[in-house]
Amino acid sequence: KDLPTEEQQRLRGEVTRLRALKPVDDPRKARLGLVDWIQRLSNMGDEKRRREAVLFLTKFPRDINREAEVRINEALVRAYLDKDGFVRGKVVQHIGDRLYWNQEMQKIWGFMVKDPDPRVRLLAHEALPKFVDENDRTRPAAVPYLMQGIDDQDPEVFVQAHESLNKVTLAFIDRILPAKVTPAQMASTRQKWKAWYAKNRDVYKKYEPEAEKKS
Repeated sequence: KDLPTEEQQRLRGEVTRLRALKPVDDPRKARLGLVDWIQRLSNMGDEKRRREAVLFLTKFPRDINREAEVRINEALVRAYLDKDGFVRGKVVQHIGDRLYWNQEMQKIWGFMVKDPDPRVRLLAHEALPKFVDENDRTRPAAVPYLMQGIDDQDPEVFVQAHESLNKVTLAFIDRILPAKVTPAQMASTRQKWKAWYAKNRDVYKKYEPEAEKKS
């Protein structure tokens, strides 16, 4: 038996509406809980899901309960070992914005400034001044790690390390570098930073990575 004309029109309209909807990769995404997102972040076989997870977890509000905050931070710190530079970069930014400097973070930062991906190294040098205490208590601890960026051969990483060092130390060395720094300019500025560090090393030596202390 045929449906009434009004019902037919309603059904046609509903079909048209459904066809116009954008496809959804995962209809359950809106219902995923915190544990689900943390598990996704550790799914080493699915890069897309790990990227979705790191974007979600790093945007978690600051006023969540303490237990959830601890779990998120622990998961993100572990994710620095991720093989994807995008994930590692987001982790670097999160640590710089949300966490505090301590001995454990100091060791992790030693890896960040030497990351194989220059984009991650740049983010690490950019985030480090924000990571240390505003009351200057831990600012000296950042300097040996930023100095590693002065040896970086990538121009963008070098410039960022240079700018961050000037923020942390107030050394005022070559305050303004051109957007496209030349190898000669890098060499000149690098020599100035190394001379400055050698002169002031006693202040920063105790914060150097163990391998450097033995040199």
